[in-house]
Amino acid sequence: MTGKSEEATVKLIADTLKIDRSSASQEVQTGLRRGYLKDLDGGKRGFAHRYALGDSLPEDIRIFPTPETLKERCASMHTPAHRDHNEK
Repeated sequence: MTGKSEEATVKLIADTLKIDRSSASQEVQTGLRRGYLKDLDGGKRGFAHRYALGDSLPEDIRIFPTPETLKERCASMHTPAHRDHNEK
């Protein structure tokens, strides 16, 4: 789904992401709860639902760490104290 006018089913999402349908369904449910997806079929039961993009992620929410944070964390993993601890 790349635009607000597009729609997808759980099967299409699973196929696109190369994950099983159960995992895709869980992700869709999370997206629905958080408002990032909309159920175009209004919760009707018994058939494949169509989903569309809902609200965009707020720009002030960071999903991934910054490159600087990753560098710091990776550097701290290569300190002698950390290596000695892992070798035991």
